[in-house]
Amino acid sequence: MRAHIPEALALAASGSIDPGKVVSHVVDWEALPAALPEKHQLPVFVRAGVRDGS
Repeated sequence: MRAHIPEALALAASGSIDPGKVVSHVVDWEALPAALPEKHQLPVFVRAGVRDGS
């Protein structure tokens, strides 16, 4: 599984696939403390610059 992570990340970064189809929520990293106790099935926490490419 680990060997496929770089390719999967590259596909997501290129916009070729929509990671939103396989995760329950995409949450900003700064919101992690408030969002973590909530009942999300498969959240992904994103740091600034990752979501917008900067």
